[in-house]
Amino acid sequence: PVVDVARQLAHLTEANSVEYSPDTTVPIVHKDGKPCIRAPQIVKLVPRRYLAKLYGCETIESIVRCGLFVNQKSWSRLERVGLELLATSADGERILGFNLLHHPFYMGVAYLPQFNVSIGEPEPLLTSL
Repeated sequence: PVVDVARQLAHLTEANSVEYSPDTTVPIVHKDGKPCIRAPQIVKLVPRRYLAKLYGCETIESIVRCGLFVNQKSWSRLERVGLELLATSADGERILGFNLLHHPFYMGVAYLPQFNVSIGEPEPLLTSL
């Protein structure tokens, strides 16, 4: 979905993900080269935005998807066409959540909310859908 925003709204017609096109000249989704940690990590939620309001806090812990992330170098261009930052890694270097402003259901997260579910305590992101 973020590649489509880059292509259609930001007019980056060559935009792609290195997952599908390793030699792309416009890598909107790329490998950041950091190690994959398969344990819960701190996810920083941007204050007063959708996810922070939904969770009622500014940090959560979640397992983070490994390997592929929105390229920070492309973010300002995507932001100008309506993508809004919702969450980052604790160090701020990985984009872990975004939504498309003025769209009723366009959102992406790179953390795995399905692993935060327990009996009697549903995951807020999943129950909000």
